[in-house]
Amino acid sequence: MSLRSIVTKQYKAVFARWPKDQLRELKLQELLSEHLDDRLNGRLAWTTPTTAAAIEKATGKALTPVAATDLAQLKQVNALLSLLDDRYMKANRVTGGLMTPRSNPTYYQDIITELEEAPKRSFFGRVQKKLQGMFRFS
Repeated sequence: MSLRSIVTKQYKAVFARWPKDQLRELKLQELLSEHLDDRLNGRLAWTTPTTAAAIEKATGKALTPVAATDLAQLKQVNALLSLLDDRYMKANRVTGGLMTPRSNPTYYQDIITELEEAPKRSFFGRVQKKLQGMFRFS
């Protein structure tokens, strides 16, 4: 089995485990999968003929496809896996007063609650929330 097929399988496994975005319709897994195919096949990813021409005009140099080395791809897969496994959060715990500001101690917890409730909110719930944000009575 070649290193390239191992890298591809690892990418596919990471994309399968990547959390779904509840707020946006963007399918990140599909977008990343297309980008991976472009990178592994040596095509310029994320560029259209229009943007490629604009970059060439601005820099005066023609864009050349850069083949992704297998070692570099393995490093990128490792970085994605470390994000999925929360390695950095586990290594660098945020404790103390940093997550509870004195001016609004429940600020971060309120954001998390809002992000969890937003996709499930009905039309009238969204309108009500918007009106509550527009008019604040103290």
